[in-house]
Amino acid sequence: MAVVKKTSVDFTRIFDILSYQQEKYPNATALNAFHSGKWRGLSIQEIQQRVDTLSCWFIQKGFQKGEKVIFVPIIGSPEWMILDFACQQVGIITVPVHPTSNDEEIEVIFKETEAKICFTADAPLFHKFHSAIEQRKLNIQLHHLESGVTGYFQPLEASGTSTNELLY
Repeated sequence: MAVVKKTSVDFTRIFDILSYQQEKYPNATALNAFHSGKWRGLSIQEIQQRVDTLSCWFIQKGFQKGEKVIFVPIIGSPEWMILDFACQQVGIITVPVHPTSNDEEIEVIFKETEAKICFTADAPLFHKFHSAIEQRKLNIQLHHLESGVTGYFQPLEASGTSTNELLY
């Protein structure tokens, strides 16, 4: 079987890949992720819905094009991709920060970027960054992606919520 490569001119922005995929190759399982000891498939429609819902959340919360959001990941996950695409749709700039950053580096990054919100991979990183934020009296929202633990970014689970419900 020969591998056929198709060049695409149907999109010009990275997040347009989702609608392109949905239109041209609407797979019921476009992305698989290992979570809580088992594999879970996500359809391209579910991914697009979650991205759109988070984009609406950012807009509803007053985020503007050009503002910055800090990501402190450990490993990749669908949630990081969904957050990144949502930020891109709104025009928010994502600033990746290494999880081993020390308090001084965290302070400089937060002050230089003037980020309004920071997402960490899990609760331990959340607490590390929370401590740095509190000690330096920085004004930034802080969330993490570890479901079921205080500080979790709840809008990630709003995938079943329509964008209209989120806005009104």
